[in-house]
Amino acid sequence: MALKKGQTVELDIESTAFKGKGIAKHDGIAVFVTNTAPGDKVLARITKKKKNFREAKVLEILEPSPDRIKPKCSHAYSCGGCTWQHLPYDIQLKNKEQHVRDHIERIAGLSPDIVEQIAGCDTPFYYRNKMEYSFGTRRWLTEEEINRDEFVDDSAFAAGMHAPGRYDKILNLNECHLQHPISFKILDFVRDYCKKTGIPAFDTHEKEGFMRHLVIRNSYHTDDLMVNLVTFQDNQEWISKLSDKLLEQFPEITTIINNINDQPNPTAVGRYEKVIFGPVI
Repeated sequence: MALKKGQTVELDIESTAFKGKGIAKHDGIAVFVTNTAPGDKVLARITKKKKNFREAKVLEILEPSPDRIKPKCSHAYSCGGCTWQHLPYDIQLKNKEQHVRDHIERIAGLSPDIVEQIAGCDTPFYYRNKMEYSFGTRRWLTEEEINRDEFVDDSAFAAGMHAPGRYDKILNLNECHLQHPISFKILDFVRDYCKKTGIPAFDTHEKEGFMRHLVIRNSYHTDDLMVNLVTFQDNQEWISKLSDKLLEQFPEITTIINNINDQPNPTAVGRYEKVIFGPVI
């Protein structure tokens, strides 16, 4: 019987797919299941029905894969930035290499033997030298909050990453392990400062507010650290006070820039910019 949208089904995850999804087979139809690993036995709900495949969401892990580990980050299953944290890094590499081999053979029609062994990263965490965080007036609810019987208000000054597939909902980060640890500390400080001083986040629906993005760049070779405050308006009084507090709290900062993006587009690049402190990296 063909799986229908909304149906729950037990699935055995056999392999992995792009973006960290697991693949199961049901009556010969591929089912792509988020946040799963080969060897998992799960109870899942079908969320999308396509002609040749289905997509599903995990409701319960009935039997965990022997390879499954606890993710380092509490947001791993909802952020979308680190979709494979529930697998050891060496197994992640094997899966990614196999994806390339499959694509070379299936799409390019070439021998997968031309693919060399994947070169891993020495530091699977804190490796990025740039992060773009976003601000918003609507936060992404946790699975626990969504399943509550009572109403849960999602309005808040939120700072973090866009929820997967949503331009208007922000996953309000409590931690992040992609960039140098100081990156999240700066984000947390800016969020707290704005909430205490009444500086509003940008509302994507109403097209009003102030804080849009926080872009942080760091150089591991020169120890430079640049903070870019992307705002909807040009309010140098707010920016100057925030910059002073940032420099007091984080003397490691070498450059502060204010990009003003007063256009409706969601990019973290302003129509014009001002150097508030230090040189530009």
